[in-house]
Amino acid sequence: MKRKFFLVILFAAILFSRNGLAQQPDIATEIASDPVRINFPITGSILQFLYVRRNADTDPSIDVYSISPKGNALTAEYVAEIGPQGGPPNIQSVFLKDVDKNGSQELLLLVSWEIRHPGLSTSGNYYRTYVYANRPAAEGRGFLRLTDIEKKIGSGLDGTLEGKKVTFPYKDARSIRTLLDQK
Repeated sequence: MKRKFFLVILFAAILFSRNGLAQQPDIATEIASDPVRINFPITGSILQFLYVRRNADTDPSIDVYSISPKGNALTAEYVAEIGPQGGPPNIQSVFLKDVDKNGSQELLLLVSWEIRHPGLSTSGNYYRTYVYANRPAAEGRGFLRLTDIEKKIGSGLDGTLEGKKVTFPYKDARSIRTLLDQK
Protein backbone atom coordinates (compact mmCIF):
# COMPACT_ATOMS: atom_id res chain seq x y z
CA MET A 1 0.00 0.00 0.00
CA LYS A 2 2.79 2.40 0.93
CA ARG A 3 4.58 1.73 -2.40
CA LYS A 4 1.39 2.21 -4.41
CA PHE A 5 0.72 5.52 -2.63
CA PHE A 6 4.31 6.62 -3.38
CA LEU A 7 3.90 5.77 -7.08
CA VAL A 8 0.64 7.73 -7.31
CA ILE A 9 2.25 10.77 -5.64
CA LEU A 10 5.35 10.39 -7.82
CA PHE A 11 3.25 10.12 -10.98
CA ALA A 12 1.30 13.27 -10.05
CA ALA A 13 4.49 15.19 -9.25
CA ILE A 14 6.03 14.26 -12.59
CA LEU A 15 2.88 14.99 -14.53
CA PHE A 16 2.56 18.50 -13.12
CA SER A 17 6.28 19.30 -13.20
CA ARG A 18 6.69 18.73 -16.96
CA ASN A 19 6.41 21.96 -18.96
CA GLY A 20 2.83 22.18 -20.19
CA LEU A 21 2.05 18.47 -19.88
CA ALA A 22 -0.67 19.05 -17.29
CA GLN A 23 -2.47 21.49 -19.62
CA GLN A 24 -2.65 19.03 -22.54
CA PRO A 25 -5.48 16.56 -21.91
CA ASP A 26 -4.85 14.75 -25.23
CA ILE A 27 -1.54 13.35 -23.93
CA ALA A 28 -1.92 9.91 -22.35
CA THR A 29 0.67 8.91 -19.74
CA GLU A 30 1.23 5.66 -17.84
CA ILE A 31 4.05 4.21 -15.76
CA ALA A 32 6.37 2.13 -17.97
CA SER A 33 8.28 0.40 -15.16
CA ASP A 34 8.84 0.33 -11.44
CA PRO A 35 11.10 3.11 -10.17
CA VAL A 36 14.83 2.33 -10.27
CA ARG A 37 16.95 3.46 -7.32
CA ILE A 38 20.17 4.84 -8.77
CA ASN A 39 22.57 7.56 -7.68
CA PHE A 40 22.07 9.76 -10.74
CA PRO A 41 22.27 12.70 -10.74
CA ILE A 42 22.79 12.62 -6.94
CA THR A 43 22.88 10.03 -4.18
CA GLY A 44 19.39 8.83 -3.29
CA SER A 45 17.86 9.53 -6.71
CA ILE A 46 15.19 7.37 -8.35
CA LEU A 47 14.60 7.06 -12.08
CA GLN A 48 11.03 6.80 -13.28
CA PHE A 49 10.05 5.78 -16.81
CA LEU A 50 6.70 6.92 -18.19
CA TYR A 51 5.04 5.86 -21.43
CA VAL A 52 3.72 9.00 -23.05
CA ARG A 53 1.34 8.81 -26.03
CA ARG A 54 1.32 12.32 -27.44
CA ASN A 55 -1.53 11.54 -29.81
CA ALA A 56 -3.75 8.56 -30.55
CA ASP A 57 -2.07 7.81 -33.90
CA THR A 58 1.46 7.11 -32.61
CA ASP A 59 3.21 4.56 -30.46
CA PRO A 60 4.21 5.89 -27.06
CA SER A 61 7.62 7.31 -26.20
CA ILE A 62 9.28 6.84 -22.83
CA ASP A 63 9.97 9.98 -20.83
CA VAL A 64 12.68 9.49 -18.22
CA TYR A 65 12.67 11.49 -14.96
CA SER A 66 15.06 11.62 -12.05
CA ILE A 67 13.38 12.04 -8.67
CA SER A 68 15.88 13.41 -6.15
CA PRO A 69 15.69 14.44 -2.49
CA LYS A 70 15.99 18.16 -1.89
CA GLY A 71 15.65 19.07 1.77
CA ASN A 72 12.34 17.64 2.98
CA ALA A 73 10.91 17.37 -0.53
CA LEU A 74 11.44 15.49 -3.77
CA THR A 75 12.22 17.20 -7.06
CA ALA A 76 11.43 15.72 -10.48
CA GLU A 77 13.94 16.49 -13.20
CA TYR A 78 13.45 15.59 -16.85
CA VAL A 79 16.29 13.39 -18.17
CA ALA A 80 15.28 12.48 -21.73
CA GLU A 81 12.69 11.18 -24.16
CA ILE A 82 13.16 7.85 -25.92
CA GLY A 83 11.00 7.70 -29.01
CA PRO A 84 9.24 4.84 -30.75
CA GLN A 85 10.93 3.01 -33.64
CA GLY A 86 8.09 1.22 -35.36
CA GLY A 87 6.78 0.29 -31.91
CA PRO A 88 7.14 1.42 -28.31
CA PRO A 89 10.58 1.34 -26.65
CA ASN A 90 11.37 -1.07 -23.80
CA ILE A 91 13.93 -0.39 -21.09
CA GLN A 92 16.21 -3.45 -20.87
CA SER A 93 18.89 -2.23 -18.45
CA VAL A 94 19.80 0.85 -16.41
CA PHE A 95 23.29 1.25 -14.96
CA LEU A 96 26.07 3.69 -14.12
CA LYS A 97 29.65 3.67 -15.40
CA ASP A 98 32.45 6.22 -15.70
CA VAL A 99 32.57 5.90 -19.49
CA ASP A 100 34.63 9.01 -20.21
CA LYS A 101 37.12 8.36 -17.36
CA ASN A 102 36.52 11.78 -15.75
CA GLY A 103 35.82 10.44 -12.24
CA SER A 104 32.01 10.77 -12.34
CA GLN A 105 29.45 8.13 -13.26
CA GLU A 106 27.38 8.41 -16.43
CA LEU A 107 23.88 6.97 -16.86
CA LEU A 108 23.45 4.23 -19.46
CA LEU A 109 20.01 3.14 -20.67
CA LEU A 110 19.84 0.03 -22.82
CA VAL A 111 16.64 0.17 -24.86
CA SER A 112 15.05 -2.28 -27.28
CA TRP A 113 12.24 -2.22 -29.81
CA GLU A 114 10.45 -5.29 -31.11
CA ILE A 115 10.81 -5.64 -34.88
CA ARG A 116 8.28 -7.68 -36.91
CA HIS A 117 8.26 -7.50 -40.71
CA PRO A 118 7.07 -10.95 -41.91
CA GLY A 119 6.99 -9.83 -45.56
CA LEU A 120 10.73 -9.09 -45.35
CA SER A 121 11.52 -12.21 -43.26
CA THR A 122 12.77 -9.83 -40.56
CA SER A 123 12.06 -10.11 -36.84
CA GLY A 124 13.73 -9.76 -33.46
CA ASN A 125 14.76 -6.94 -31.18
CA TYR A 126 16.62 -3.79 -32.15
CA TYR A 127 19.00 -2.56 -29.39
CA ARG A 128 20.45 0.86 -28.69
CA THR A 129 22.22 2.33 -25.66
CA TYR A 130 21.76 5.95 -24.59
CA VAL A 131 24.51 7.53 -22.47
CA TYR A 132 23.92 10.64 -20.32
CA ALA A 133 26.48 12.74 -18.46
CA ASN A 134 25.63 14.42 -15.19
CA ARG A 135 25.62 17.81 -16.95
CA PRO A 136 22.76 19.80 -18.46
CA ALA A 137 22.09 19.45 -22.18
CA ALA A 138 23.03 22.39 -24.41
CA GLU A 139 19.37 23.22 -24.99
CA GLY A 140 18.90 23.49 -21.22
CA ARG A 141 16.44 20.61 -20.84
CA GLY A 142 17.49 17.14 -19.79
CA PHE A 143 21.02 15.83 -19.52
CA LEU A 144 23.92 15.92 -21.97
CA ARG A 145 24.03 12.87 -24.27
CA LEU A 146 27.44 11.40 -24.94
CA THR A 147 26.87 10.41 -28.55
CA ASP A 148 30.56 9.54 -29.13
CA ILE A 149 30.25 6.79 -26.47
CA GLU A 150 26.90 5.69 -27.95
CA LYS A 151 28.61 5.27 -31.35
CA LYS A 152 31.28 3.02 -29.80
CA ILE A 153 28.55 0.73 -28.49
CA GLY A 154 26.54 0.93 -31.68
CA SER A 155 23.05 -0.40 -32.27
CA GLY A 156 21.64 -3.36 -34.08
CA LEU A 157 19.17 -6.16 -34.61
CA ASP A 158 19.27 -9.45 -32.76
CA GLY A 159 17.08 -11.93 -34.62
CA THR A 160 16.46 -12.54 -38.31
CA LEU A 161 17.24 -10.04 -41.07
CA GLU A 162 15.84 -10.92 -44.50
CA GLY A 163 15.82 -14.59 -43.55
CA LYS A 164 19.38 -14.66 -42.14
CA LYS A 165 20.18 -14.98 -38.43
CA VAL A 166 21.93 -11.89 -37.01
CA THR A 167 23.29 -11.32 -33.53
CA PHE A 168 23.88 -7.97 -31.85
CA PRO A 169 26.56 -8.44 -29.18
CA TYR A 170 25.69 -5.53 -26.82
CA LYS A 171 22.26 -6.41 -25.46
CA ASP A 172 23.03 -6.49 -21.73
CA ALA A 173 24.92 -4.39 -19.18
CA ARG A 174 27.77 -6.90 -18.83
CA SER A 175 28.65 -6.93 -22.54
CA ILE A 176 28.49 -3.12 -22.70
CA ARG A 177 30.72 -2.73 -19.62
CA THR A 178 33.23 -5.18 -21.09
CA LEU A 179 33.31 -3.26 -24.38
CA LEU A 180 33.81 0.09 -22.65
CA ASP A 181 36.57 -1.30 -20.42
CA GLN A 182 38.50 -2.25 -23.59
CA LYS A 183 38.49 1.23 -25.08
